[in-house]
Amino acid sequence: MIFSCDKDDEGIVELDRKELIGLWERIDESKEGSIDSESKSLIFTEDKVIIINGDFCSDQFILGKKDTSTYQYYTYKAEPNELKPTIFSISKCGKEYSIGVQGNKLHLLRIGFEGEEFTKSAYLID
Repeated sequence: MIFSCDKDDEGIVELDRKELIGLWERIDESKEGSIDSESKSLIFTEDKVIIINGDFCSDQFILGKKDTSTYQYYTYKAEPNELKPTIFSISKCGKEYSIGVQGNKLHLLRIGFEGEEFTKSAYLID
């Protein structure tokens, strides 16, 4: 994890977004972990995130819907050896997700909802 800047007044530490940038496709567990072209996809750029086949504010799968928002990627200041969550916050509707990136896998979890797993696509985006 790389820290890019520190907001002392709020205890928030912004994280480097480089590991998020790119196209992430949702893994369909019902099809033995395969990627389904009709599943949700996320496209992260340095300053915005785009969801394809979904809606940020309702957490629903909506085939053909595309939504865009700015976002924050941060954690909180912690004492040494204290674990703090990594947060992905969508500006459009204020929803926060616990996010984890490990290699080419991205995990999103929001309290009260089923977690989602995405895999990073090898395809380049414009």
